[in-house]
Amino acid sequence: MPKEEEEILLIVGDLTLDTQKLALYKKGEEVIVTPTEYKILALLMKTPGKVYTKLQICEAINGDYIESDNNTIMVHISRLREKVEDDSKNPKYVKTVRGIGYKIGKK
Repeated sequence: MPKEEEEILLIVGDLTLDTQKLALYKKGEEVIVTPTEYKILALLMKTPGKVYTKLQICEAINGDYIESDNNTIMVHISRLREKVEDDSKNPKYVKTVRGIGYKIGKK
């Protein structure tokens, strides 16, 4: 299967990111996310388990980094957790790696 076809659907646990339709599904139900939330999830889901710093996330979604982006990333991550996690206080998908950044679990 060509690499382009393999990356159409990114799947981690109950989450499926359709990169052609630019849509997120949890247990088959569509979850509405903002374009920025989508970009963050796409970055994390392409390499489950890999830790990304806030700087790397900002550069991936904006192309550059501004110091105030730290809080913006935290807000986007918080909102993503509310949308995809069963318990946003104990996330199993979008996880914080203290002092470093964020990753998506391999579950």
